[in-house]
Amino acid sequence: MSPARGFAEQVQQETGIPVNKIFKTSLSVIFGLFVIWAVLNMFFILDGRKIAVVQYPNGTLSAIKQPGPHLKMLGHVELYQKQSQYWFSKKNDQGDKSNEAIKVRFNDGGHADMSGSISWNMPMDDKSIIDLHVRYGSQAGVEQRLVRTVVEKSVYMTGPLMSSRESYNERRNELIHDIEDQIQHGVYRTSTVEAKA
Repeated sequence: MSPARGFAEQVQQETGIPVNKIFKTSLSVIFGLFVIWAVLNMFFILDGRKIAVVQYPNGTLSAIKQPGPHLKMLGHVELYQKQSQYWFSKKNDQGDKSNEAIKVRFNDGGHADMSGSISWNMPMDDKSIIDLHVRYGSQAGVEQRLVRTVVEKSVYMTGPLMSSRESYNERRNELIHDIEDQIQHGVYRTSTVEAKA
C-alpha cells in the first residue's frame, strides 16, 4: 500500500468523509482562489490625478488617462502623476532625505549648491506618454533621468553668465529667470567676443 493511499484511508476513517470528496473540495478551493486572483488581476482603478501605462501580456502598450475602473487583462500597470513637484535640495524635509542640491559654478570661479523645486506635467497625448514610458520606465526614471538632467544642464549653463557676487545681489532675479527660461526652451548658445577698451 502506498503512503498516500494509507494517509487518505486514515483521514477517511477519522473524519468519516470520503477521500474523493476531500479531493474535490480541495480542488474547488484552489480553483476558487485562482478565479479570485484572476479577477483581481483583470481590473484596476485609476485615480484622477494619475496616468497609467498598461503593458498587456502580448507586449502592447496603452496609455490610460480617464479615471475609473479599467481592464488590465493580466498586464503590468505603471502609474505616473499627471503633475509632480521635483525637489533638488540639501534639506532632508524637501524631497529626498539625501542631499539633492545642484552644484553651480560662476564666472569668477565661485561655487554654490542650489536648492529648489520645479513643478512639471506629464504630456497628455498617448504617443508622448508611451515614448516617455519606453525611455524611462517609471515616475522615478522620468524625474531622475529627464527632469533632473534638464535642470542640472540649465543651472550649469546659467552659472557662467554672472559672478557669484552678482548671483546673490543685483542679478539674483535674473539668475532664477535664466534657469527657468533654459529649462523651458533649452540651454542658451553663448559665444565669447573679445573687446578692446
